[in-house]
Amino acid sequence: MRRFFNSLSVKMQILVPVLFSITLILIGLLYSSSQLGNAFSKVSRATSDLITYKSSLNKIVNNTYDMRIKAIYSLFTADDLKTYVSVLQQKKSNINKSLDVINQMDGLESEVNSLKSAVNQYVGFSQSTMFPLLNSKLSQGLSSAQQSQYNSAS
Repeated sequence: MRRFFNSLSVKMQILVPVLFSITLILIGLLYSSSQLGNAFSKVSRATSDLITYKSSLNKIVNNTYDMRIKAIYSLFTADDLKTYVSVLQQKKSNINKSLDVINQMDGLESEVNSLKSAVNQYVGFSQSTMFPLLNSKLSQGLSSAQQSQYNSAS
């Protein structure tokens, strides 16, 4: 290789490494621009998914907040307690609809199922445990056994 370069003119001895370097730089530039294009497309897809599912996420948060507010008001007023179970069922239905929309996104199946399970457990506990206790408390007062069950549940 050294003899090959020595046999070339000075001009060619400079030009060959420069051309080799330019070739390597162009290959690297083409490869990195391809990879950068792939990265930008992934970011673009994630951003569009976020925009698409943002309203569903907001609905889940708002419905969860509404459920908790209704539970708090139901602690103190009999009128709110009368609609407590129906409001929980309605909000649970709304949350499940929003979760079904979000479940279309790849990779979120286990999180969606976990959230559905948690909402079902919350509504089930509220219906089976809290509603009867609050109903007794607001209508006639609690016995000592019911009071201890109420204290352990809340």
